[in-house]
Amino acid sequence: MRTQWLKRAGLGKSYWWLKSADYIPSRQQEDGDLDEAEHEERTGGHNVHGDRRNPSQLWGSHSMRMSALLLLGVAVVVGKIAFAGSKASLQTVSHVDLTRYVGRWYEIARYPTRFEKDCVSDVTATYSQLSGGKIEVVNECRKADGQVKRSKGTASVVDKRTNAKLKVTFFWPFSGNYWIVDLAPDYSYAIVGEPDRKYLWILSRSSQLTESVYGQIVNRVRELGYDPSGLTTTRQSNP
Repeated sequence: MRTQWLKRAGLGKSYWWLKSADYIPSRQQEDGDLDEAEHEERTGGHNVHGDRRNPSQLWGSHSMRMSALLLLGVAVVVGKIAFAGSKASLQTVSHVDLTRYVGRWYEIARYPTRFEKDCVSDVTATYSQLSGGKIEVVNECRKADGQVKRSKGTASVVDKRTNAKLKVTFFWPFSGNYWIVDLAPDYSYAIVGEPDRKYLWILSRSSQLTESVYGQIVNRVRELGYDPSGLTTTRQSNP
């Protein structure tokens, strides 16, 4: 019937074009009974005239998506907490004799820091006991232009039971943690860090360490939960 009407209207030759462009609805569409599979094929699963699902179906689908996103977020947070918890808390040495610890130390290696970025060589730290239990800290290094950079501060013991945890202040009221996490029995070298493991220093009484001793220290650094690959060695001009 429809084809005959088109022919009488002079549109029979162009009917194929109109049909392919969906300008002429199929009989099923005229009857309002479009097959769901054909509808999805025509629209790519999207109803341009609105989703025919009832509100409860729409809300259920939205809720499922939101629940999935919420579960994913919880999983990410839990994973981060588990990763942080998998690393044991940093431990210090059991005791430090501060009268033996004071004096000059040579920096052998360190984690790069912003406050040492202009130090190219000859980094040293000199500690002296002050009245009242505080310790004077004098850090020195040589810059690229050959000039010596010097910073002076004070350190206070936080854990008096071990003397291994100190707070160092260069610009009041700001201070930083100074934890002695390893110390040679003869006080010939020390490993200094802080609880978050963001900073790390290897110090020595001499400006140079043998490869075997340095290797032992690096192994100890790894045991303490640090990544030795982040260490930068310090050049010392004084042999």
